[in-house]
Amino acid sequence: MNKGFATRLTNSLLIGRDHVIKNTPELDHTGYSMHWNLTSPEVSEEDYENKGGIIYDEISVPFQLFGLTPLSIGFNVRSREPRNRYEILGDSLQKEDQINALALLLGAYSFASEKFSFPLKINDFFEINCSTDTQINGRKSHIELLNNENLISAQKYLEKFYEWVEPYIGKLGENEEIINLEKFIKGEKKLEMDEREYFEKLKERKGYENGVYYPIELEDGRSQILKDSGKKNIPLEGKLLGKIIKFNVKDLSWNFLEVQEGSLVKKIEGIDEIYQFVLKHN
Repeated sequence: MNKGFATRLTNSLLIGRDHVIKNTPELDHTGYSMHWNLTSPEVSEEDYENKGGIIYDEISVPFQLFGLTPLSIGFNVRSREPRNRYEILGDSLQKEDQINALALLLGAYSFASEKFSFPLKINDFFEINCSTDTQINGRKSHIELLNNENLISAQKYLEKFYEWVEPYIGKLGENEEIINLEKFIKGEKKLEMDEREYFEKLKERKGYENGVYYPIELEDGRSQILKDSGKKNIPLEGKLLGKIIKFNVKDLSWNFLEVQEGSLVKKIEGIDEIYQFVLKHN
């Protein structure tokens, strides 16, 4: 990750969506889920399992506000191979600027969490009930902190969280990306979680059931049907990884690529090495 990564990530996602939409014109598409993956330096098995719980606790409030809708069935944080990847499961988002903001927020968090622990600790009971509570009340939800009799609002928790990751926001975000994220933090821009009236109306009209959005339009023309974003310029990472299909790929995972070269199978490990291999052969 480096400056501007949030926009490149967002554009890659939207271009991928557009490709599906354009090649299946007979279908209407709605989003279902989004999985956000954070990769950290290699750690021991014990530290790896422990950190999954830490991430769940630290990211639960910010992610529910930014990564879910009022109708979401909840979220989860789970560990995945290789043993330094954590997957955060949330809802499918439509708003391009919100996807961009969440990418920047999670990117900054992944750096901050390698050096510091977020000082506000949520009480244990909240870990079980957080998705229900925050979805009901959004930014106004009451958060009970560990060893603290006072409750704070989810909005106040979010602001404190942003103060904590802000040094890394500045390192990773372009000016427009930072301004966009801060407007969501302050509530100047509405998160999908804030649009309770729209989602309640959608549910009333049978446009949602058990985590699935149906392709219906409301009277004001709004719907969960995904539209062509019009994005054309594929980010560099997308171009490089897209060239992999030119090779005789034997196996591909999050951190390695195996290609057949004549009678030999060559294994390239690490995303940097994969990029270098692709550039060398194009």
